[in-house]
Amino acid sequence: LNSGDGGEEEVGIIPLPTFLKDLMKQRTPLSENICLDGYCLNIFLRAVDKGKSLNMSKDYIISIVQSAFEEGAADLVQLNMDYCDDKDRGFQLLAPVVDAIKKQFKTFVALKGFPPQEKRTIDLMYAAGFDLLDFPLDGFAGAESQEELIPAHQVHDALEYAVGIFPQGTVWTELILGAEPLDLIKKKIDHLTERGIVPQLKLLTTSIHTSKDYWRVKEVARHLREAAERDRLNLKWLYPNC
Repeated sequence: LNSGDGGEEEVGIIPLPTFLKDLMKQRTPLSENICLDGYCLNIFLRAVDKGKSLNMSKDYIISIVQSAFEEGAADLVQLNMDYCDDKDRGFQLLAPVVDAIKKQFKTFVALKGFPPQEKRTIDLMYAAGFDLLDFPLDGFAGAESQEELIPAHQVHDALEYAVGIFPQGTVWTELILGAEPLDLIKKKIDHLTERGIVPQLKLLTTSIHTSKDYWRVKEVARHLREAAERDRLNLKWLYPNC
């Protein structure tokens, strides 16, 4: 890969695992809500039946996790919970799922979702067995108008509260790397790391088109690494088996 500064970067491409190929062949609504991000198994969930249940059964979720782990395709599970009007943002539906995963597999489980209305629910999330927590400041990829659902200052408040509950380096948020000036992006990163929050950079399909774009991504990633080191944030949680 052209590094953008006259050199070349060696990159590795992770082959699609068999269990995921089989799911893609089925092309069911359930199979479309499962994907791999590196070695992180992402399962996308939402409340259905008027908030009484999830779009996937606990047994089905466990079977998917087992398939991924048996093949060695994943070492981390992330439950992605869509927006829910309930005060706890659907946590009561997720609690039995994370409990079942932790009982059957030796793994870390992350929750990506929307901040609950009551901060004490964050305490319950940690007590239930979630190891990592992600409240995205820039919302879910493709989601519309998060600011109308939950204002940014409420997301910040929830993240800062979570830092006092979860271990160092396990509270995350997501920033979309768009066209804004580099200085502004770096200020956002510094603001978060100074408060013990690990920002993850989300790349859009438009983020890298030219060698200049690639250099820009490298520069932001470099600053993020330095900011994390400066503020003593442990990034090991992002890659537990590396």
